[in-house]
Amino acid sequence: MKPHNLINFIVSKDLIETFDSICSFNNQTRTSALIKLMRDYINEQSPIIRHQIESTQNFKNDLSNFKQQKLQTETYSKPKHTKFNGYKLRSNLNDPISFFSDGFSEEDQ
Repeated sequence: MKPHNLINFIVSKDLIETFDSICSFNNQTRTSALIKLMRDYINEQSPIIRHQIESTQNFKNDLSNFKQQKLQTETYSKPKHTKFNGYKLRSNLNDPISFFSDGFSEEDQ
């Protein structure tokens, strides 16, 4: 014999009176009606929960695969370092002042 648990909970008087009337009409006890409702709820919710768990697992797998794929496809190239040769003098005073230099003059490009 399986162990049983006693369940107590508070329900509004109107609700329990209506529930008891329906149970009496169907010639069943309150306990058997509640057990049936619990089984029906389990049967209804189980596939939904299974689907949610599978969806979550699939999402986590897809995310993990994406991260792995991204790591494999990324190429790590060292940044190009250029030697700083100082500020370039302007030949035309109307040209903007260059505060940064890439080490190349315009003629080198």
